[in-house]
This record gives sequence, structure tokens and C-alpha cells, in this order.
Amino acid sequence: PSLTYICEVHPHHAAHHALYRMVSEMGAVRIGRKRRYGPRSVFSLRCDRWIFRLSGNSTYTVHNLLDECRAGLSILSRPGSVVHVIYGDDGFRYLGVMNGVRGARIIASLHQPPAVFDRRVAWKTYLRRLSAAHVVARVQIPFLSNYIPEERIFFIPHPVDADFFCPDPSVAKTGRRCIFAGQWLRDFGLLEETVRRVHAADPSVQFTLVTFPERFPPFEGMPNVELRSGISDEELRALYRRADLLLLPLEECTFNNSMLE
Repeated sequence: PSLTYICEVHPHHAAHHALYRMVSEMGAVRIGRKRRYGPRSVFSLRCDRWIFRLSGNSTYTVHNLLDECRAGLSILSRPGSVVHVIYGDDGFRYLGVMNGVRGARIIASLHQPPAVFDRRVAWKTYLRRLSAAHVVARVQIPFLSNYIPEERIFFIPHPVDADFFCPDPSVAKTGRRCIFAGQWLRDFGLLEETVRRVHAADPSVQFTLVTFPERFPPFEGMPNVELRSGISDEELRALYRRADLLLLPLEECTFNNSMLE
């Protein structure tokens, strides 16, 4: 069967993100764009608000709808298609109506913790139209089995590009450096409190925080903090390698790229 991936690229993810590597190396058709963050036009915002209300999914956008339409058209021209929606929490909503059409099979990977998915998605019965759902944590299965037969839910741990993200024994360590990376579902209040308390107890401990610039203000001016954003994969790997400890306070989690990397 022909294989198609629907996969948005998030600019804050590493280029060596394992899912992007998988999509590029499978030789499959890829549908999707590079997601943009920042200021948007009034027209674009209004379109997305309309789509939110129509779909019942607060993160489903016009671009997600267009991607599903493109995938639906490809099913009509390619019998026996398998379409895999990599970010099914955001990107799968209406494509399920094409499941079984000309032998097509629709698969979605679901990443979000049950409570987060439940808050985002008002109506979930459309999930029944999937041929299979891929989850990255077993905790997702009891929740999703309310909407998808459990025999069609498959737990597959999230991958990591271990050829790229690997230790380097030659890198010198101080024994006093912590690293934090990311922004999604991170507990920044606990992070700030931890950094302040550790500095008060031992000023020699240093923290490298890799995150969005809008998260910088509470940490600016702290003598034990290095703030980084928009760095290359090689720079990120170098920061990981020189760190002695990963500090990762989380509000909720199924898997975590920073932990795997």
C-alpha cells in the first residue's frame, strides 16, 4: 500500500526529532507545513476561531483542515492508501470519513495526556473512525478506549535519534551544571523556585535554560542562569553533553523529547 504522512513541523523541535527523521527516511508522501508562531492577521485568527467552533478542537486550524482535504484527495487517486497523522491530537478531525474508501486506512498518533486532550477536544466520537491509534504512554489507553476499541489502540514508545543525541566522554563536566529544555507542560513556577532555592544554598550550581524568549523574564538577572533560545541541534547537543543533571519540572506528561534526547 502507498503511505502518506500528515506531519506539521514545529520550529522549536530539533531537526533530528525522531518523528521527522522517520517521515523523511520512509520515502512516503508528506503533507504538512512548518507551523508558525507569532503575530497573525485578523482574517487568519477569525478563520481559526470558526474552525475551532466547527470542529470542537481548540487546536485544530484551517491549515489542519486543508491538510486533511489534500490527504482525502490523495486517497481517491491511490487505492489502498495508508494515511498516518503524526500529530493526531491537533491534525486529525474529519479525515476518518475516508477510512475504508478505496481500501484506505487512517492512523493517528496521539501524544497529549488524557486531561489535556479532554480539555482541548469537546467531541471525541470521531476517533472511532480510525483504523488504529498509536499512543506514546500506557496511561492514555483507558481514556481513549472510551472512544476507540482497545484492540485498535497500540502503545509504541516515542523514539529518539540516538545516533545524534548521544554522550561524548571527552566533554569535561563541572559537576555543578543543570539543564532545562522546552516549554510545553513545563512547570515554570516550580522551576523558578528551584533555581532560587538552589542558588541560595549553593551559588556554584549553574542552570542553562533552553526555552522560548517569552519565558525569560522571571530568570533574567539571575547570576546562576544562562538563557538560550533558537539554537541549532549541534548547540543543543553540546549543552546536553556538558550538563550534569536534567532538571525538568512538569505539570503533566506522556513522553518528553528533552528527557529522551
